[in-house]
This record gives sequence, structure tokens and C-alpha cells, in this order.
Amino acid sequence: MLEKIRNGGKYEEMTLAKVPTLEISTSINQIKTEWEDYKFKAENVKITSVFDDEATSAANYVSEKNQELVLLSNQLIDELAGLDRDHNRHKQIAEELAECAEIIGQQTLLISIGEEGDSQRL
Repeated sequence: MLEKIRNGGKYEEMTLAKVPTLEISTSINQIKTEWEDYKFKAENVKITSVFDDEATSAANYVSEKNQELVLLSNQLIDELAGLDRDHNRHKQIAEELAECAEIIGQQTLLISIGEEGDSQRL
């Protein structure tokens, strides 16, 4: 998704334009790296027993990084805000990323306090 925002191309049957500035492209690279690491750790939490030390460590990592990911996602929203309407879909995707980061944070919190069932309803 972030590659499509940065380089342009087809996404959900829409053609996205390439982002026009290096600063935004650099921000996208940073958030992409953070999302990839975050996704790996979150998936590890999802499949590992709660009594496993690695799962506990991964859950702690996800909790710690979540705020940073939310802030980076919001920064991307702000950076894309000044672009013209050719980049409206980019803006929507950035907002979806921020929403996903917030949901992941909520789910991780529920898992960490033992409310796994409630986390699935979010």
C-alpha cells in the first residue's frame, strides 16, 4: 500500500499518482519500515502462546511502538494534506493506516490485560 502511495500505480482499481516531493517519499520509507517491523511482531503475538517469553516480548514491543506508529501515520496525513486532489486516494490510505495503528494498539492492550475475546470485536 505504501509503495503505491510513493511510486504511484493501481490500488483498489484506482490509479494513484506518484508523490511529488522527496520529503513525503522519505516519510513513506520511514513509516513503511516501521509498519513492516510492527507487522512481524504483531503476527508473532497472534500465533504464540501467552505464556511464551517471546510472545510477551513481542506484545511489549507492539505496545511500545504503537504510539510511534500512530504519530508517524498522523505525520504522513499532515504531509499529504497539502497535495492536490490527484492525491486524494493517498490521503485516504494514510488515514486508513492511522486507523489501523489505533485499532492494533487497542487490540494489543486488550490482549495484554487478558481480554482476547473483546479484542476480536474491534
